[in-house]
Amino acid sequence: SKQVRWVVAPYEADSQLAYMAREKIVDVVISEDSDNLAFLVPRTMFKWDGTQGQTVLLEDVLSMGPDNELNMEGFTTDMLLAMCILAGCDYLPQVNGIGIKKAHELVSRHRGPPRLLRALRYAKVIGLN
Repeated sequence: SKQVRWVVAPYEADSQLAYMAREKIVDVVISEDSDNLAFLVPRTMFKWDGTQGQTVLLEDVLSMGPDNELNMEGFTTDMLLAMCILAGCDYLPQVNGIGIKKAHELVSRHRGPPRLLRALRYAKVIGLN
């Protein structure tokens, strides 16, 4: 049987675990939610049941093409972060009326924070979310 060393983070330790993953101190981060994507964790395992789980690689997320529900072609890590924040995370409230698909659409269209923030301000003024 394999020996597995592990660290338990009883509270919100996403940033600590992300640092450990990026520095190759740990091989994978096991999590119940997708906030690790916003922290750019290279390898996250979801739905761990003690024997198996689903591993998601950050590079796979960023290379999802037009055949996927969210086309990530041309997305930078900053754009991924903006999309995750707009869609809502443990650290900030969700922008009213914006889920992951709308966040993806807005970030795809406006590309960077300055244009994205202007678009959100304008949408709020004219009542679009």
